Amino acid sequence: MNKKIIYNIILYTIFTFLLVLTMFKVKDLTRDYILEIQKNADDINKISKDLGKQNLTPEEIKEAEGKINYVTSVA
Repeated sequence: MNKKIIYNIILYTIFTFLLVLTMFKVKDLTRDYILEIQKNADDINKISKDLGKQNLTPEEIKEAEGKINYVTSVA
């Protein structure tokens, strides 16, 4: 009986520890994802400003296409 209680306490402790580790990992992944979304939003704003200009250079067009392709691949 006493061994069973100790065994259960150890199992619950391990489970709780793993649960906390998982929660921290999910928090980190979520933070990274939100930061990437913010970066992409800034890139999209820059693209819209660039495309609103007249007489774009070929380099600016290629840069905008590259950013659009990157954002599309991430989404």
